[in-house]
Amino acid sequence: MAATDTAPKHSGTTAGLLPIMAAVFAGFLLIGLALPVLPLHLHDRLGFGPFAVGLVTGSQFVASLLSRIGAGNYADGGAAASGPPRSSWRSRRRALCRSGWRPGRSSRPSERS
Repeated sequence: MAATDTAPKHSGTTAGLLPIMAAVFAGFLLIGLALPVLPLHLHDRLGFGPFAVGLVTGSQFVASLLSRIGAGNYADGGAAASGPPRSSWRSRRRALCRSGWRPGRSSRPSERS
């Protein structure tokens, strides 16, 4: 029996998402690296007890939770149910302006006067 190449090929969507997924993974990894170091620094170098170490670690979790709620509301413009966030409209408009598109002007060279 001959060996065949059965490895799945990446579609255009998957290949386009890989850099974004890698950036998100790297961001979470870098943020998460501080979590195990913080209790060691508090206990060993600063001399705090287990209660203070737990309090600081727990407050880091609470701060992360609260800031994500606020950041999500800010990113959505406070009106998530009314349609796409304003930031997406701004980015679309910016992309259209940078591409040279103007209202009333065709994007096809054959239709331009």
